[in-house]
Amino acid sequence: MWDEVYNSVCWNVRDGMNTDFWYDTWIASVGPLAQYFIGVGDPAPCNVASMACPTGQWDFARMSVLLPESILYRISAIRPPHPLLGNDAPSWRWMDNQNFSSKVTYDRVAREGDWIHHTDWKVIWKMVVPQRIRMFLWLAKSEKLLTNKERVRRHLIASPCCPICFPAEESVLHVLRDCVVAGNTWRKLVRPGKLVEFMALPFNEWLVRNLRGRGGFAIDVAGWGVLFPTICWTLWKSRCKQVMEPDSGVVSEPLLVGHPLAAAYVASAAVDAKVGGFQVPVRRWCKPRARWVKANADGASCIRSKKAAAGCVIRDEAGSWLFGFTRSIRVCSSLLAEVWAVHNLLLHAWNRGFWCVELETDNMEVVEILNSTSAALLENSLVNDLREFLARDWNVVFWHISREQNKVADALAALGRNGPIGVALYEHPPASINRILVDDSCDMSTACAGG
Repeated sequence: MWDEVYNSVCWNVRDGMNTDFWYDTWIASVGPLAQYFIGVGDPAPCNVASMACPTGQWDFARMSVLLPESILYRISAIRPPHPLLGNDAPSWRWMDNQNFSSKVTYDRVAREGDWIHHTDWKVIWKMVVPQRIRMFLWLAKSEKLLTNKERVRRHLIASPCCPICFPAEESVLHVLRDCVVAGNTWRKLVRPGKLVEFMALPFNEWLVRNLRGRGGFAIDVAGWGVLFPTICWTLWKSRCKQVMEPDSGVVSEPLLVGHPLAAAYVASAAVDAKVGGFQVPVRRWCKPRARWVKANADGASCIRSKKAAAGCVIRDEAGSWLFGFTRSIRVCSSLLAEVWAVHNLLLHAWNRGFWCVELETDNMEVVEILNSTSAALLENSLVNDLREFLARDWNVVFWHISREQNKVADALAALGRNGPIGVALYEHPPASINRILVDDSCDMSTACAGG
């Protein structure tokens, strides 16, 4: 058990003295670097600090003959060790914000239960039907419904036969498709040319393909994603009534019950979307108060290429460009890219003598980090620097804004992803973002955007 815990720890590099460069995990998404060693044999243990130059930068010349380029890109996103940063600190490896999560930890420990990560289960929980039908579908897919077959397995009854189709065994598939009652129902809903295939599919494939709306089985394709699970549920309810209340009289036709129920679920979902999905007016960037500057920061990580970058801009009270930059980080999480953006922005603002700064970002977690109300990246040296920046003798206020108000910084971050590793400074705006600057200037207000 201790091995599992230790393998879940990622070391935040500060002075780099107590973290082994090769055999400890200090890049969360990579694990111990020894497995990527391209030399002969096993690498000799050494601490992370030994891989930094006297200038305080990473010694990429040395590492380039020891590790592949893809790993060097990830190292470039980590701040180099420095003696003044304090001791290396542990954090939880499996979360981008480095906080412990019992859910994520459970998923990691129980990884042999492959169903946990299977996308088929997500389909069920996102169905536009009541929760009781989602629970029913979950039990059905697990084949845990109390059919006669399952009741025999649990020693509750003696015969596994269907009370309608005797002597056929009553399994989940039998109740939902192969029983006479179910078959007659589906023949009214499934296209005649697809009926043979519909009735011949193995249970899991049959259930999942219909829940996903794939296969082209339905006569009315538009509402199949709601009608199919609803009919399955009414078939089960009908069967339960026949088994548990055999003397209660005539059981309702599943189709007559299922059709209006499905229509009601669709209508309810449409109302919820209309109420909860109202259009929020688009808000534009607005200029800072008099004698202040407005600093916008954004960090981004591309899902496909894995390239990460930061983009930042500082403008004056008239909305004029004062300074901007991009930082190509290569490979890291979006949250870490956002922290790099804010870190470098505050550093440049201080060095350029801007003593009254309104800082804006569209990442709420970064704002919470700045407010010390989030434990995300708590032991990261960049976060420690942010707190040190904010404690200096200057005026810095920060707000969370929408992406629409942060388009310039977002465009700069996108520009940085294609650049070489490091910082590119812009004393004048790049031509590629001039249109966005014009759009921002069309509707500027003196009111504070963040409030």
